[in-house]
Amino acid sequence: RELNTEYLDSLLIHYPFPGYIVDIWKVFLNLKSEGLVRYIGVSNFHIKHIDELIKATRVRPEINECYASPIGCKQELVDYCSSIGCLFVTYSPLMDIAANRIPQEAILPIMSKYKKSLAQVILRWNIDRGCLPLPKTKNPQRLAENFDVFDFELESDEVALISSLNYDYQNR
Repeated sequence: RELNTEYLDSLLIHYPFPGYIVDIWKVFLNLKSEGLVRYIGVSNFHIKHIDELIKATRVRPEINECYASPIGCKQELVDYCSSIGCLFVTYSPLMDIAANRIPQEAILPIMSKYKKSLAQVILRWNIDRGCLPLPKTKNPQRLAENFDVFDFELESDEVALISSLNYDYQNR
């Protein structure tokens, strides 16, 4: 009511608060059953947290929003979410570019082949792995560039090459 809307498109538990996630999830289930929320999900959840929700309620999250990057692929979690029909959304998928943590030289041949920027290749890598990337920018030129990723697809060996840059950043 305070948001002055009839429903929310999605509502996520931001973090797997120990001891509370099932109680919060049950509230989300009620909100969805009342038609106040279309999609319910989680953010920053690992497999064990999602399993806990499913075990307690028999209802899987529809969304899991997490950090993922070529240097922190989270492939096991991506695969798990896909196997249960949970959309894996990657927040800030370009932050490791801005922080200069992506070894661009490894990706240069792919960038040249498709005539795309590093950001565009990373966004496409997310998409080709079955993820939904949510890049953030205030720059209109970068916004247009971020949308210009649907005229090419990476080959499986290119996805594998980018994924091979993984060293589990943020999981150490």
